[in-house]
Amino acid sequence: MADPALISDAMEESLRFNTSAQRFKRTIMVDTDLHGQTMKAGEPVMLVYGSANRDERMFPEPDLYDITRRPKRHLGFGGGVHSCLGAMLARVACQVVFEELLAAVPEFERVDEKLSWVPSSNFRSPQILRLRKG
Repeated sequence: MADPALISDAMEESLRFNTSAQRFKRTIMVDTDLHGQTMKAGEPVMLVYGSANRDERMFPEPDLYDITRRPKRHLGFGGGVHSCLGAMLARVACQVVFEELLAAVPEFERVDEKLSWVPSSNFRSPQILRLRKG
């Protein structure tokens, strides 16, 4: 990335595009109607953040990685009462890591064309991410 000022936008789009927390189970607390579906209090539901972050009603061209995308209302850190308490710390830590990485290695690229993913249906993370100087 040539411009470190774009780190924050790239980080937010990365959280939307490839959410690490893919799904969580919850229980409906009150009867709810959503998109023509009625859900009753006490019923289990599955929140699929990875799918929600690709919802074309919220994100035009959802399969396009676009760091200029607005708004940035993704669910990379959950939402509502289930928002990640460490979201701001994670954002600051990532900002600092990428600033330092870019200062040390201004140009880098991924070595492997295809990634191997940790086998989990709840979380999405590459098993190895090898980089080299560009």
